[in-house]
Amino acid sequence: MKQNRMNLSDHITDWLNVYLPEVRGCSSKTVDSYESAIYQFLEYLESVKNVTSSNFNETCFSRENVEGWLKWLMSEKKNSRLTRDHRLAVLKSLLEYLKSRDIKYYLYFNSVKDIKGISHGRGKEVKPLSRKAIKAFFEAIDCTTAIGQRDFALFTLMYDLAARVGEALGLRIKDVCEDEDGIYVRLYGKGAKTRTIDLSPTSGKTLMKYIELFHGQSPSPDSFVFFSPRGCQYMMSEDTVNARLVKIASIAHSLCSEVPLKMHSHQLRHTALTHWIMDGVNIAVASGALGHENINTTIKYLGISREELQSALSKRKTYGEKEQKKYKNLKNGLKGLIRREKQTMKTAIHYSENDL
Repeated sequence: MKQNRMNLSDHITDWLNVYLPEVRGCSSKTVDSYESAIYQFLEYLESVKNVTSSNFNETCFSRENVEGWLKWLMSEKKNSRLTRDHRLAVLKSLLEYLKSRDIKYYLYFNSVKDIKGISHGRGKEVKPLSRKAIKAFFEAIDCTTAIGQRDFALFTLMYDLAARVGEALGLRIKDVCEDEDGIYVRLYGKGAKTRTIDLSPTSGKTLMKYIELFHGQSPSPDSFVFFSPRGCQYMMSEDTVNARLVKIASIAHSLCSEVPLKMHSHQLRHTALTHWIMDGVNIAVASGALGHENINTTIKYLGISREELQSALSKRKTYGEKEQKKYKNLKNGLKGLIRREKQTMKTAIHYSENDL
């Protein structure tokens, strides 16, 4: 009976903080993905349906609202069919949890559960960019602004390491390391696997300058390197990354027609791997750099030393650091009802959602 007296926001908070990680055993990245999907639904309710904290209740999950949200995701947020279907699955998962906690949600779960996906599980074909196209892409980033400098650092990192977008966004200050051989990072991939990989000297310098500008001289080790406008305890969203990619690609396309207008994050990973092979990086070395748990795994099974890996990866072509210019510092509705257990951290550079 006590559970039934909990309000909707309390149920969603428990679903994110307790049920998903502790009962279902979801990784933090999976929970972040679920939270992002629910926030998109809350944004729709607030901005389109004029829902406030006073009338946020089970009726918000009507089939009419859910179908309107799905259309909004594609028309306003420019979500792909695959992303739209993933977010629908998350909402269904939440409703299934809610009906198990309170019978009043059963009707809404029942009306939404048979909404069909439209992607049929097929993603887009990923085509790598040519060298000419990737050069134009980086040249199109405006590094005279704070957002541009962040974009340049993020996309340089992703291209240099052939990193997945989730791996780059999950990077924390404590995962960026430096020793006598240079700067390297720890990336957390699928299945909570970790791998360590060296940055090229140019990319390492770009990343360290970015961290100093955006996090200050003494950043918190637990801060996300690439954070959202809400603060460095919040990871930058994949939606923001893809929106920035599309915006930059549209500019780059005017410089080089080979740059696709609808560029997406995984193209950077495929492009990097393609260019590594073209540069003569051994496929076994590339495989290890792309997904082995760490460099020692590569050493153990393939007999490749760190020095050999560094030598092979030093063949990667980078596109130079842009001049670091001074710029001005830039400066919750329903989302505020949902509480993830994260600590507040201080950031050096601030920017607003309007700057994204």
